[in-house]
Amino acid sequence: MIILPDDDYLSIDYEFEGETLRTLPDLLAASGLTPRKLRYEEDHLLPGLGIGITDLVKRPTRAASDVTAAEFREGVRRVRRLVAELKPKVVAYNGKGVYLRAAGVASAPWGLQPGGIVPGVADYVVPSPSGLAMIPFAEKARWYAGLREVMERG
Repeated sequence: MIILPDDDYLSIDYEFEGETLRTLPDLLAASGLTPRKLRYEEDHLLPGLGIGITDLVKRPTRAASDVTAAEFREGVRRVRRLVAELKPKVVAYNGKGVYLRAAGVASAPWGLQPGGIVPGVADYVVPSPSGLAMIPFAEKARWYAGLREVMERG
């Protein structure tokens, strides 16, 4: 399961300084989480690959800082209920800011977290696929590949 701060990542390629930046489908494919780059209209194939996607906030935003505290609180409650119901092996949070607010912690490393927000479910933090996250694509893909490894270990 991948938690996104909003619902734009699968449907929009971000433009930054005239260059189309790679998005979540690129990262999923480059990391081996999907067998190829899926188009956003193919997102119905993800559950068959063991991947579910939801968003923390149910409206498009340019950045996590655009989300109000009330929206985050409601999103965290909804996602916790969803995770507790579905019991995935691992929940991946796209972006540290999203995870920090969801977990209620001050800091967290990239990758597997020492504890899960929902007991029995591992938390894994990956860099946001957004062009606003100024991390090279290869480094982002490395963290997504680590997520794949955690999912495969089960």
